This record gives sequence, structure tokens and C-alpha cells, in this order.
Amino acid sequence: MPGLTKSGSREDVLLIGGAAIGLAKTDFIARLIAQCASARPVVGIKLSALRPDSVLEQKGYTISASPEGSTPDDCTFVIFEETSRVDGEAAYLLAAGASRAFWLQATPGGMPAGLEAVLGLVSAGSAIICEADVTRNFLAAGQFVVINNLYESVSGLGSEALRGLPVQVDEPRQLDFADGRWLITQNASAIILSGGKSTRLGQDKSLLPYHGIPLIAHIATQLKPMFREVVVSTNDPGKYDFLGLPLIADRLAGQGPLMGIASALEHADNDLCFVMGCDIPTVNFRFVQRMISLADGYDIVMPRDAEGRFEPLFAVYRRGVCSTALEILEAGERRIAALFNRVRVRFVEFDGGDWYKNINTMDDYIAASGMSG
Repeated sequence: MPGLTKSGSREDVLLIGGAAIGLAKTDFIARLIAQCASARPVVGIKLSALRPDSVLEQKGYTISASPEGSTPDDCTFVIFEETSRVDGEAAYLLAAGASRAFWLQATPGGMPAGLEAVLGLVSAGSAIICEADVTRNFLAAGQFVVINNLYESVSGLGSEALRGLPVQVDEPRQLDFADGRWLITQNASAIILSGGKSTRLGQDKSLLPYHGIPLIAHIATQLKPMFREVVVSTNDPGKYDFLGLPLIADRLAGQGPLMGIASALEHADNDLCFVMGCDIPTVNFRFVQRMISLADGYDIVMPRDAEGRFEPLFAVYRRGVCSTALEILEAGERRIAALFNRVRVRFVEFDGGDWYKNINTMDDYIAASGMSG
């Protein structure tokens, strides 16, 4: 839709597109609402072109908003709120458990203002599910998914919108809403490395209180909705029994993080594994998802900043890297960087932003706790 520009990002909005006609998209959305509605309000938004009779009250709907002072001849958008649970697609969403359901009709030029208006009617903390066909052109949503595993045959979504943006999903259970944002469960494992000695901190950083729970539990809680499997790499398993997660010991203790990575990769259930240290309180889901999406044809996807510094303990590794890592270790080398000339590595531009903080000292811990409070 020409003339539309993307507005600010809305992590609470999920865009859903269909890869072809007849994929029961409304049924998928209804099942997703039923899955999520018990924990928070869920709002469904349907979008379509403005029809000549749209300014009239329609059966089962009440007019919630339209441009102030507009007449039927110059109206650019109308927002209807569904009041019936019996008839129509929006009623189907209410019956599934949606707290509210809206139908936004707009002209091409009126769609940005119409969407801004309808989002303004939604209470804070709600999970919002919206059709992608129009919205994708100007709204940077938290997630954009295409249902029914027909990603390669998508024709109606536009090639520009498809580049790196939508993710294919088969079932509503692949999606979750937590901490005000939509998450997609990745077909991958997450590995939390906890073998460090915390020398500079003077105590075990993984067990430092953070948001009222141990730091490692805070990290695991963030990772669980996003990955099919979350494991902990540790040589002291009794210390982490309380997590209720698989605990993987190093093949040979005292060999450093490369051994921890290799040993965990060897036991991982999935080919792709996101590896992170136990001293990074915030997991930026969008960045992690981007690294996973860039892993095709590579064994490692790793962040690297403008000065060339890379982040091996916040990176994606393919399970096959295990054998090469073990060969390197057997040769007496312990550096993770020794992998770079042996496997296919893709470096991703990384500035860390405000979210990426390592806790290495007590000052780091105090600062991180203050920022997150």
C-alpha cells in the first residue's frame, strides 16, 4: 500500500498473515486467543478497506471512532467494536475469549491514523492480535508470523515485507505473550553457561538475587518461552537442581567455556543452540531471533561490535561445531576464537544498546540492579 510509513515499534502487537487462501487464519487466531486469554486481556483487530456504507451502524457493531468532524463523503477510517458473540469473524474472536474485538475500515491514506486510533482504545498490558495484510506496511510490530508452513510459496504479502520479517508457524503453541511482548518459540535449544569462577565479583554471580530470584533463574525464565529446550552447562549440578532444567557437565572439567559449549552442544536436542553466559540479565529476544534467522548456511552466528570485539557467550552455534571444538581442545587450545578458521562463521553487527550488560564486578551488579528496578 503506497504512501504508508512505519510508525514506532509495538512489542505488544502480533501480525498474522496467511501464506495462501483457505488456511483458516481466523481459526488459528481464535485458538491462539483461547490459549492466551486466561493470563491477560487479548484484543483482536480486523482490518479492511473502507466501504461506502461503513459510516452507518452495522449489525452487531457499534462505531467506536472516526476522524473528528468527518462526513460520509470525506471519512478516511471508521472503527467498529464487535458487540455480538454470535455472528461474524470478530464475534468468533470474542467467543474464543478475546476481551474486545475491533474492525478497522480505512482508505489507504487513512490507515495509519485509523490504526493509531484503534490501538489507543486498547488498555495497557493487553496482547494484541492484528491482521498483517495491510498493517505490515507501516507498523513495526513485535512479531509478524505467517501460518501453516507455506513460507516459500507466499505471494500476497509483498517481497519487501518478507525480507527477514515474518516467521513461519504451524501451531498457536509456538507463540506466547510475556512481559508485554509476543514471543515465538524457536526450533532451537538454549544453553546457559555457568562454569565461571566469578573471581572479580568475589561470589557466585549466577546466584545473586535479581528481581527477587537468583540471576540464573531470572535468565532461565526469560528463555523458556522462546526455546524448545533450555539446559544449564555446569560442573556443580547440585547447585542448580532448583531450576528443574537438564544439567550438563563438561567432558573434562577445568578447560574453560569452549569445553562447556562443546559438551552442551553434544547433548542438545536441537541442531541450533543459543549459548549465553549466566551474567547477562536481559535477553533481547528480537536480537536473538535475528541471529537464529541468519544461521542458514553457517555454523556460528556471533555478535561483533564496530571495534571488532565479538561476544562468544551470546551467540548461536550449530550442534555440529561440537566435534571441531573437541579437536581444538585435544590440541591444547582453549580459545573460542580458534573455531573461526575451522567452521562457517557469520558476524552480526552489534552495539549492545542499553540492554546488554555483563555482571563481572559488584559495581556492575549494583548498576544492573538499579537499571532494572
